Amino acid sequence: MKQKEFIKVLWKTADDFGISLTVSASRQLFVYFSELFTWNERINLISKKEKGRFIERHIVDSLSIVTAIHANACDRFLDIGSGNGLPAIPLAVKFPECRFDMIESNRKKCVFLQHIKAKMKLDKVFIFCERFEQVYENLEKYTYVLVRGKRISRREEEMIMHCLKKQGSLIIYAGKKAPFSREISGENTELFNGIKGRKVIKISK
Repeated sequence: MKQKEFIKVLWKTADDFGISLTVSASRQLFVYFSELFTWNERINLISKKEKGRFIERHIVDSLSIVTAIHANACDRFLDIGSGNGLPAIPLAVKFPECRFDMIESNRKKCVFLQHIKAKMKLDKVFIFCERFEQVYENLEKYTYVLVRGKRISRREEEMIMHCLKKQGSLIIYAGKKAPFSREISGENTELFNGIKGRKVIKISK
């Protein structure tokens, strides 16, 4: 897919979900798209069948939480288990004034993330090639902690809450399977609609 076609599809898809993107941001996301699937030939970052639906299923899906947050320049985001850069990379492009820390334990994926950070000139993105449970006590406090494509245990939830600022929030991109090993409820919990019926769960501290 060429850049012009990519941006056309991206804008149409994002607009359907009430998400706006600048020309500059869209060009950056095209770089991410191109580099991801180029590297995917050498490192297993994503299924090849996802290429044709990457814009909606992954980029716009990552950005779908804009309805659940109010990002400010002083906000700090933590993406746990960043893998191929989702959801942090699209969000870092959308909110370039905010800091994004990405934790990924797979060394090869960390190399890709460092490459894409440099390639896209994402100066406020930082990659930690560590296991979250081994470093969470030494991390700074975050406004938002992001979890996508991962089931969370009660112990992991406790560790995440430790990393949140006062009134900070854990945001989970929830699929059909329950993201927790327990029921989701409570006055500090909000549900938002993502794409394709996905639910976005926001749990505030």
